[in-house]
Amino acid sequence: MIRFFWRLYGRLYFIAIYGKQEVKKTTLYQILVGKHTTSVLCYAYFHDLLPYFSVLPKLEKEKFDQEIATLVHKGYLSQDQQQVILKGELLSNVLRTSAFQSLNYFQFGRKEEVCWRSFRFLLQVTSFLGKREQYVPLENAPIYTERVRAVTHQYGQKLPEIIYEETKDLFQTLTEDHANLLAQALSGYQQEGAAVFSINTR
Repeated sequence: MIRFFWRLYGRLYFIAIYGKQEVKKTTLYQILVGKHTTSVLCYAYFHDLLPYFSVLPKLEKEKFDQEIATLVHKGYLSQDQQQVILKGELLSNVLRTSAFQSLNYFQFGRKEEVCWRSFRFLLQVTSFLGKREQYVPLENAPIYTERVRAVTHQYGQKLPEIIYEETKDLFQTLTEDHANLLAQALSGYQQEGAAVFSINTR
């Protein structure tokens, strides 16, 4: 998951975070991994960094330091002892990027299971569009069925092609081992997804 995130957002993620003020490297690292202390939470809240809290809970300190050093070397960041800040000429364009404007991991990041189940259900429903075969839906709670119904209504017969392209891009981003694990868990036309505990990890 960490590898996927890095490929998806790359180093610009850190650029967006650093753009609003100077911050200590250690403090930012604690925010990204989600250190649950009063001082870290208060700092994140008062410096408008709360959306990034616990967004990379498995981030290793060594990897974090490597990314910072790379950004400094390339001129995206400046560093004064333990303080780092985004270079001013880059700030305005980066922070206008829609991907960063809508990111709020403190609010949405604790809903991994809902997102995962919604993804699986949407893929299952999409694979059966236009087919006569009956199937047992993976979900029946409104939190999932209403969302999938809305997406299906919005895109109609174009949905299978859209989901195919999005899923293909996702699988191309993953390593072969991770892609195989993910594929085993998905259900659809002529495929019954395996339960997480029964997935073959070899």
